[in-house]
Amino acid sequence: MSRHWLLLRGLGRDHRHWGAFIAKFKHAFPDDKVSVLDTCGNGDFATLNSPLLIAEYTDHCRLELGEKPEELLANIHLVALSLGGMIALDWAHRFPQEISSITLINTSAANLTPWYKRINLVAVAKSLLVIMSKGSDEAIEKEILQLTSNKQQYADTLVHWTEYRRVQRTSLFNLIRQLIAASRFKVKSLANITPLVLTSRKDRLVNNIASQHIHHYLGGTLIEHSSVGHDLPLDDGSWVISKIKQYLALS
Repeated sequence: MSRHWLLLRGLGRDHRHWGAFIAKFKHAFPDDKVSVLDTCGNGDFATLNSPLLIAEYTDHCRLELGEKPEELLANIHLVALSLGGMIALDWAHRFPQEISSITLINTSAANLTPWYKRINLVAVAKSLLVIMSKGSDEAIEKEILQLTSNKQQYADTLVHWTEYRRVQRTSLFNLIRQLIAASRFKVKSLANITPLVLTSRKDRLVNNIASQHIHHYLGGTLIEHSSVGHDLPLDDGSWVISKIKQYLALS
């Protein structure tokens, strides 16, 4: 039976920010269905208020999938980055019959890692100040790109992200609400699922130790990348796909 892959982005980002990773993923799994879905308050749903609880993001995702007759709430394989990973964990805990696997990328949980070790508050504050200063779209996206990526040769990505912000952006109001929701999130045990946990040792936004704590709590497989940044699919999407394939082969 073919799989249904559902990809979820993180804080203040939407499906457009997957970039070339989507095409790579579809090429790697040609017989499977691959979907992207924006979380509440981002992208296609930017006009909605972002919830203050991760569970409400999950509920929104399930509602959106349930309204599409060609997509069933079953045999879903979640690939989720950062805040998206929190949604994946909540989804797999509350509705285990719908989820076949979860791949977590650089995510964290409040009950496993103290706040001062979870996130780089100085970097987040700096980015928020750039946004609040009403700087240019390019200046804001450059700040975000420098925080989330450890690569330097991303001139084209900056152009694309700047255009995304110009056309449709996550509001500062929603960005703050997403930060609050993330700060409150507590992971719970999972039934019948052991996650693949992918993390970046050189992540400058979310501390690598948070992924280690999730792995120790839930089991599964932990794989660390030695050099890339928080946006692992952007910096090394081929590596992410290869690790998912290896994990499926061993499952």
